[in-house]
Amino acid sequence: MIIILLIAIIGFMGIYYLKNPNRIKEKRTYLLLGLLWCILPAIRTENVGTDTYNYIDFFLHPVSGYNGRDNVEIAFEYWNILVRWISLNKYWYIFVSAILATSIKFWFIQKISLKPLLTLFLMSSIVFLEPFLFIEYGGMRQSISISFYLLFFYALISQYKWYYIFLWGFLSFNFHNSSLFPILVTILLYLIKHQFSKNTYFLLIIISFAIGNIAVAYLQNFFLYLSYFIGIGQMVYFENIGQTELITGYEYFRNVLPLSLYGIFIINTNRNEELNKIINKIALFSIVVTNILITIPIGQRITFAFIPILCVALSHCINKKNFIYILPVILFEFYRLYSFYEIQKSGMQKLGNGNVIFPYETFLW
Repeated sequence: MIIILLIAIIGFMGIYYLKNPNRIKEKRTYLLLGLLWCILPAIRTENVGTDTYNYIDFFLHPVSGYNGRDNVEIAFEYWNILVRWISLNKYWYIFVSAILATSIKFWFIQKISLKPLLTLFLMSSIVFLEPFLFIEYGGMRQSISISFYLLFFYALISQYKWYYIFLWGFLSFNFHNSSLFPILVTILLYLIKHQFSKNTYFLLIIISFAIGNIAVAYLQNFFLYLSYFIGIGQMVYFENIGQTELITGYEYFRNVLPLSLYGIFIINTNRNEELNKIINKIALFSIVVTNILITIPIGQRITFAFIPILCVALSHCINKKNFIYILPVILFEFYRLYSFYEIQKSGMQKLGNGNVIFPYETFLW
């Protein structure tokens, strides 16, 4: 419950500063609440998130742990070696891994967002199949990978030297190879200088939303067969356990409707030239690809990295005049986050990718 309470406070303060803008005070508030947001995942026990336990198993038993996996990315292996060289304490491992991941996201939002509190609230509240917030509590590899992707994105748009851009992209991919997709999409959209119109963005979102809703079962079968061809074992696992319909039409509609509404809101509150800035461009195209790729189990995983950028773009569009229009969607998302957390407290429901969030526990007491 402490997690949901913190996110609610962050959201309230983010909305408060919309009506009472004071950049200096907001930065101070963000520093305090953002640090709490970073620390909570770092002081959790191994019981918070089943993948946390798995990663500790791999940390303590690098050969036989985590089911004897031989496909763990090399950067994550070396990260384990480095942390293990300093200490074999499992809570030390959780702490430094979480701080590495969350502090980079904290820095990225502070650096790039004009409304950091609102951005952090939106990022923590977005729910499609699996809340982004809970990546920080269970998906250790991907959490770090996404953070390095954000450094890659910042270096790219800030026109850093190529070796910095390459370094962050390389680390992101080699912590969790799901980041390859957002990295390639980001490079492609950065290089494309074509100015897309409002109508083009709107049609892309509507068409992808319609395709996903109408063809959800067909898309699942397509991606399932494709997985055999390219050898994604996780896809085969889902079929082997008899889960033939991975996501129902209702579940799809419930999960992507808020994202699509966010996209339409961004389109309606920006001029054409603003929509073609790289942050808005990536935010809108991430919604388009999510509408389609969410139909497969690993689909949301390869689009998770876009969420912080989407939330930066969305928060920039929200002001005290138009806030009332987007408020119902935000409240719906936060309600779903709360409901999701309540279900997870029982420890009875497993997500597609195994990140079950149990009641929060800390090793400090």
